[in-house]
Amino acid sequence: MNPECKDNVKRHFKKDTKEKTTSFKKGKRKKQMVKPTDKEEQSHIKKLDPLSRGYFRRVSERLEEDFTTDEERELFVANVFSEVNGQAVPLSMDSSGSHVLQRLLPLASCNQLCQLLKELENELSKGSEESHFEPLVCHCCGAHIMETVLQQIYRLRKTKEDSEASADWEVLEHHILRLTSEVITKLPTFCKHTHGSFVVRALVQVLGGVLLEDSNIKGQKSLEMGLQDAPTSEVFSSAFKGLAKESLKHTKVFLTNGSASPVFQTILKVCHVRFPKLCQKLGQGMLDYLTSLNQGSDCRNLQVFFKDRTSSRLIENIVEVSQKPLFRTLYENHFKGHLVSLAQHPIANFPVQRIVGSAPSPKLFRQIFDEMVHELESVFAAKHIGVIIELAEGCIRHGERQAELLQHLLQVFHCAEPPSRQMTCASLFMTLLTYESYYQNHEPKNEAEQKERPLSGVVYNGSRLVQTLLGFSDNTIVLRSLRLLSSSDLVTLACDPSGSHVLDVMMRHLNKKELAKLLKKLKGRLIELACNKYGSRIMDKIWSTSEVSQKKSIVEDLAPHEARLRSDIFGHHIARNFALFHFLKRKKEWEDIQTAQLKKRRMFNDILE
Repeated sequence: MNPECKDNVKRHFKKDTKEKTTSFKKGKRKKQMVKPTDKEEQSHIKKLDPLSRGYFRRVSERLEEDFTTDEERELFVANVFSEVNGQAVPLSMDSSGSHVLQRLLPLASCNQLCQLLKELENELSKGSEESHFEPLVCHCCGAHIMETVLQQIYRLRKTKEDSEASADWEVLEHHILRLTSEVITKLPTFCKHTHGSFVVRALVQVLGGVLLEDSNIKGQKSLEMGLQDAPTSEVFSSAFKGLAKESLKHTKVFLTNGSASPVFQTILKVCHVRFPKLCQKLGQGMLDYLTSLNQGSDCRNLQVFFKDRTSSRLIENIVEVSQKPLFRTLYENHFKGHLVSLAQHPIANFPVQRIVGSAPSPKLFRQIFDEMVHELESVFAAKHIGVIIELAEGCIRHGERQAELLQHLLQVFHCAEPPSRQMTCASLFMTLLTYESYYQNHEPKNEAEQKERPLSGVVYNGSRLVQTLLGFSDNTIVLRSLRLLSSSDLVTLACDPSGSHVLDVMMRHLNKKELAKLLKKLKGRLIELACNKYGSRIMDKIWSTSEVSQKKSIVEDLAPHEARLRSDIFGHHIARNFALFHFLKRKKEWEDIQTAQLKKRRMFNDILE
């Protein structure tokens, strides 16, 4: 090992490491510094004995069964918690025992939860005045216990009005605040830990009083999704603000660490709902830190961070929670002039989508639109259709540039000129193929030749694009293209997981006459829709908007296939919903029932309007 390598090794080892010897081929022994493992650090914690493990296994089996009365359940839970006393820590850190305790916690009372937290803290602190939840919070099993304990706060807060429960609630608050104090003191340690970060995220939601239905930040597109209001106390609000302000001291950790970044994202989301001013302060603080890292370069933008998976996701969240002043600063200083190049990057295109989708005013949206619209073909070539969809949705939201965007899209897909090509635009958009690629350089001269190329390969983003374009104030071109689809293409579209949604949206824009034409085109093919998972949903949609005469035409078309419908899992439901068997036996009675139901529905619609 050369001297430079030796220096690098020594630099990464800390003073609290211990010595360990390793043998080599020549018989010599060399001292090597290694960090103590988590197991060695937690060796002082006793393990769950086999007898107790067997008891809690039987408890798990009993929890699988139903309790006859609430009193029986409460008595059972009380008995089990009496057995938990004295072995809460080993139970929480046992792979099988922790699962039992985790299932038991939603049934626990406030007093039982207080007793559990008290024992956990006393055992882990070993008489120290300071709390030491870290071994439990950063344990693969213990973290789940602490997270589940925190989740019970929302349930127990409703019972604190009772005088006895109120006293228990104060004790519970005390334990939560002790945990918060330790988390604030060791914030980077907890947040960087794979398991500990989940506990911190749960704690943030409890203190802020905003429950995110899904703690996995990556799965959420916007802040409007998955939020539940859960009122919190002034004490918790104050603790939350302290934790949020402490997070600004560790911006580097949250920006670069994959486990810590979602914690800051959760803080931002909670702040956005509860403390908007603090939210803007946190966002500005993170941007100030990012900008300070680029002071020595000629470029003021943050492209290097936009292209990193961890930091880009954090920037996305900052964009989403930004109010107009912060958004304008972010856009003008860091995005402006770079939107097209960023939109072509496999990671940076996601922050661009958030910038486009979060523009707070029509004026800012027009600036973003004008910078990007002439380079849509390069974005399309990079297959980042999400950026184009966000532009289309922004056009609807702000009521701006809809016709201009559609014209540019026709040019991108090479179907703007001659005008006859425009009748194919829906198929091109749904498959995300240019005109030449779709028809393989064989240009159809008329509608008959166009139908010779059957629709296939509908993709998710293509479906989303067409659904969005149908929301334009003038959707004539796209709607006409869809109406020109052949019966085979309509069946293909209806039976496709993504395409069926296009047909669903399309039918909202059809009048009664156009809907009748659609039904006529599908005549003889309805059985294919009825026996398909996605097509059957379209059948239900058609049925709900049809007149009695049209419904009669539908069941007459399905009647010869009664046996197939009866044996098919989806067809069976269609036959039941359409009362097909009733129609076959008593047609006149069936018509009277359908007429009465239609009148009733119209009456309710008139009342609602």
